[in-house]
Amino acid sequence: MKKRFLAIFLLTIYTITTLAACGGGETVTLLEFIDSSDNKVDYGGYKFNYYSGGGSSYDSTKNILGYDKNTQQGEAMLQRIADIKEEINVEFVFNHAYDHSTYQTAALSGTVNADAFSYDYMNAMQMLANAGFLYPITDFSDYIDLSDTDKYGAANVLEAGMVNSVPYAVLPCFWPGYQPLDSYVLVYNKNLTLPNGITDFHEFWENETWTWDTYETEFLAKAKVQNSNGYIYAMSMVPIQYFSALLYSNNVQFITRNDAGENIINPYPDEFITVYEKGLEWANEYKDTIFFESGVQSIDYFMDELAMVGLAGAGQVTTGTVAYEAKFDYGLMPFPAGPDAPYGVWGQYMQRISGIGIAKTSEEPSIAAHTLSLWFEPFEDFGGRAGLYDYYNTNVFLTETDTEIYFALMENVRYDYTFWEQSDVGRQVHSDFGEAIKQGKGISEAMEKYRNTINELVYENIAPNFDYMYENYYYQFDN
Repeated sequence: MKKRFLAIFLLTIYTITTLAACGGGETVTLLEFIDSSDNKVDYGGYKFNYYSGGGSSYDSTKNILGYDKNTQQGEAMLQRIADIKEEINVEFVFNHAYDHSTYQTAALSGTVNADAFSYDYMNAMQMLANAGFLYPITDFSDYIDLSDTDKYGAANVLEAGMVNSVPYAVLPCFWPGYQPLDSYVLVYNKNLTLPNGITDFHEFWENETWTWDTYETEFLAKAKVQNSNGYIYAMSMVPIQYFSALLYSNNVQFITRNDAGENIINPYPDEFITVYEKGLEWANEYKDTIFFESGVQSIDYFMDELAMVGLAGAGQVTTGTVAYEAKFDYGLMPFPAGPDAPYGVWGQYMQRISGIGIAKTSEEPSIAAHTLSLWFEPFEDFGGRAGLYDYYNTNVFLTETDTEIYFALMENVRYDYTFWEQSDVGRQVHSDFGEAIKQGKGISEAMEKYRNTINELVYENIAPNFDYMYENYYYQFDN
């Protein structure tokens, strides 16, 4: 088993829930700060105030942006900050100690002068944008080029910080640990599957046969026979995870665009019905070997070797529980492809990102944008996709197949509109239908019961962002 060196990612970010619209300073132009003697940009020691979370437990003497200062990542971050100071004469000021209530009080009192703000909890960046706290990222196209998806995140990631098809937050996608935090990957325990006559899942990946049918015939059916006593479960997932994984693995699209360029909305497309019916079928047929309970940490059953398969968060397999605490040989896989999904487009869902937005309280928002553009450059030692791939392959994952799968999942991860401190319609839809499957409800009964909730999700939340998402992401599936 490879030794894994990736620093534990400590970033926990807090923000405000509501803010009155905040006024910012006038936008400045680069020309105002160019030293005519050498054409060097000099912002005169401008203090770039970056606000994130951590609360009173965050130790800034040991950590920098979630990285231990004594690690390769921490040293690279410290060097990056020093280089930016040298290049444009900007001084970084980090404010990590604000918990939610403290920050909200300070912001409303006008004592906070944040230039940039980050919060990775649920839909916090959307809430900040709705409250008038953030500038649209598109206001700063001279500095931030959103077509550079390796640097700022692709549209399917930016959706988590988008309001009415306008992105308000970007993500340093190729900083280690800053990939979508709550995306999910299927993990399997080879010490339990292989001795029970179950083919190594990686073989299905290699021969391109990783589908719902394969998962059932080559795993669920065999695991049921091998574990008829029910002690070692085939699979451990809470209902919300189970339904969500099925939903995104079958390429369910609530909105499509026809040849005339019109958006067609359908809260219950055929692919959705297929998902529900398959979920219900498996839950009934394999009920003795699927651990399927609400309100528990299903990954614990996997880690305790009481389940062959589980769903783990991306952070758990790169910097957390699975990466550092597994005492067995394991592998990563996407959830298998459903019959309506293009094979090889591994749809998976995420609930949050470590997005960073430019605050309306910034005295010089253009300086903030310029600073972010330099800050977000991939690091030299693990630069860009290729560099980070090599880093993870060498230091984090057990096999290169695991690395390949992890990066394939990050390509098409999709925001599930999980909300916080308001109508949590995204989580509610997935939870409702997952629980309905667990209770054995038929599709017609479930559709009727939860029609209002899913309409709210589709019409009020997904639809306003669809134009941007189609033009920057979904279009590729129509061509």
